Amino acid sequence: MSSIERNNRIILRRARGSSISQIAAVEGISVAAVRYILSRHQFCISERVPPPGLSVRSAWCIERVFGMWPSESNAEEIAGRMIEFLRAPGATMRTWREIEDWIDSIRRSPAGL
Repeated sequence: MSSIERNNRIILRRARGSSISQIAAVEGISVAAVRYILSRHQFCISERVPPPGLSVRSAWCIERVFGMWPSESNAEEIAGRMIEFLRAPGATMRTWREIEDWIDSIRRSPAGL
């Protein structure tokens, strides 16, 4: 289980009203760890579920920069807009690398792009 998937579950549970202690118990991590994860994602806590392999944070950044929620159907469009993404306030190369990894996983899938 990747940390991206775990963090996405934590954010979704919090958006749906679970307490920090409930989330910690379900995930098998400390309350402090849940607080830390939520503090790093506090601006993008949402019930929207990002595509597999993409964090809520990166999906939120894509929506903020391009005005679209990421999906397999718009992955190629997103891929071609790297410079625009990196010029946006708050965008980082680290986030872009995660987005590229997500796009590459789609390209490698049997359905592909």
